[in-house]
Amino acid sequence: MELKIVNKDKGILEVQANGMDEGLAHFISKKALDGKAGFAAVSLDHPLTGNPIFHIQSSNPKETLADAAKEAEKELTEAESSIEKVSQK
Repeated sequence: MELKIVNKDKGILEVQANGMDEGLAHFISKKALDGKAGFAAVSLDHPLTGNPIFHIQSSNPKETLADAAKEAEKELTEAESSIEKVSQK
C-alpha cells in the first residue's frame, strides 16, 4: 500500500491510500472520529477502480490519522486472536 498526500493545509489533511480496501479505510476514519478528529471521512477517486482518500481535520491531522490506524490495527489484531481461539475449540 502506498500513501500519497493530496492536500495539506493548516489543520486539514487529504491522503490517498493506493491499494487499500474501502471498508478498512472507513474503519480507520471512524477511529479518527472517535479520537481527536473534528471531521473525518473517506471518498473514492473513482467508484469502480478508485483508491480511498482520507479527509481529516484536527489540530494535528497527520498524528490523528496515524493514531487512528494504530487503534484500528490493535482492534483488528484482538478480533483475529478471538476468532482463532474460537476456531480451535
